[in-house]
Formats: sequence, structure tokens, C-alpha cells
Amino acid sequence: MNKQALAFLTMFSLILMLSVYYVTLPNDNMSVMTQDGKAQSEAMMEEENKEENKENTKETEEKNTDEVLALQEEIEKKEDEEIHKQETIVSKDNTSSEDKQNAVAKMESIKDAKELQKKIVEALKQQNIKSAVEITDKNCIINVFNMENNMENAKKAMNAAYSITKDAYFIEVVFKDA
Repeated sequence: MNKQALAFLTMFSLILMLSVYYVTLPNDNMSVMTQDGKAQSEAMMEEENKEENKENTKETEEKNTDEVLALQEEIEKKEDEEIHKQETIVSKDNTSSEDKQNAVAKMESIKDAKELQKKIVEALKQQNIKSAVEITDKNCIINVFNMENNMENAKKAMNAAYSITKDAYFIEVVFKDA
């Protein structure tokens, strides 16, 4: 009985190892085709992949553009709401002159920040960087779309922003995925 059990375990182990090997083989090694048939099928697959990639690229670019515009509009909406809030403070009769001066100063700083944001976005566009920029207090947040998240791209975006802001803001680069 021990010899039979040993023979069974040996054969079972061998079959198990071969099945694991078969399952882990890449698909290319399992196909049984002639060289010409293989070349034709590969060419057809490459054409299909190129067409799919073109369609996906167009869709991704449109999606990214929409995301950039949506984020920039959201940032501008927040700024416009803050300006409106400050205008309300200025227009009230019972507001002290000091509060009115502070509100006017805040409105001017928001408008200056909006102009600076537009300049930064234009500078980044010249370097083929799709971005939305938000400036708050002493921070400049650059949201970069459809670029690889690496130090070189971050440095490129930061240098473009530094050339405009002249070290007036702490610059933060955020990469957004498609």
C-alpha cells in the first residue's frame, strides 16, 4: 500500500506541476500558428489597437479639457463669491470705515490674484501643460492634468510659476489623473 500511495502522490505532483506551468505560460507561447498566420494576426491586432488608442486619446483629451475648465470655473466661482461678499460689506451703511477699507483691499487682492492666475495658466499653456491655478493667501496651487507625475514635470510647472510670481507665493503642484 505504501508503494501505491507513493506512486499516486508522485504522479499527482507531476500533473499538478505541469498544469501550473501550463497556466502560467504567456498566451503567445500557447498559440499554434504558422509564421505567416502569426504575422497577419499581429498586424491586425496592432491596427485595432492603434484605432482604439486614437479614439481613447481623443476622448481623454476632451475629458481633460472639460475637467480643466470645470476646475478653473469652480475656482473663479469661489473668488467671485468672495468679491460679492466684500462688495456687500462695502455697500452696507452701518459698516465702519476700517471694515470697508479692509473689504476693498481684499477685493483688490482677489482681482490681482485672478490676473496672476491667468498669467500662470498662459505660461503653462506655452509649455504644453494643461492646468488650473488657484491662489489663496500665500499659496499658489497648480493642478496639472494628463502629465506623468514626476519631478521633472513638477519642476517645469514650478519654474514657469516662479518666473511670474517672483517668489511671492508657496507653489504647490498637484497632478490630476485622467
